[in-house]
Amino acid sequence: MAALVESMFSVKQIPWHQQGEVLMDYPTTDEAYVKSGLNWTVNKVQMSYPFNGESKLSSDFALVRDLDGEQLGTCKSGYEIFQNIDGFEWCRPLVETDLWKYETAGSLRGGVVGWILLKQGEIELVHKDVLKQYLLLTWSHDGSKCIQALPTSIRVVC
Repeated sequence: MAALVESMFSVKQIPWHQQGEVLMDYPTTDEAYVKSGLNWTVNKVQMSYPFNGESKLSSDFALVRDLDGEQLGTCKSGYEIFQNIDGFEWCRPLVETDLWKYETAGSLRGGVVGWILLKQGEIELVHKDVLKQYLLLTWSHDGSKCIQALPTSIRVVC
């Protein structure tokens, strides 16, 4: 999975795959958005095809990253794009309570998949046996997965 990392950050410790920027302090929402490398948008662009020497419009749309023109996937006209900023805005009220902190965030597969991992805290169950609590938000820009928010005890780094 590490080879699939396009951009990311983690807080206080480098991930096992040695990729991404390590931050010494927990970032704000605005800082996390930039440090994750997810500070770009996706647009729907109607596709076309040649037919009898003419260009015909397709009913399909390309999902194109505004940063570099990279096509991340295709969709139909009714597809609603979940922008990367939408993920950070969803997390903002949680982080502003000071109960949650940004732990990792980034993109995989050339920008197709984005994720944010929030850390809530740690509970010592028995001496030196610590349960860590996280919330993972993940989405895709090719329609391959739905938007998911999942509790986990694993520090997801990609």
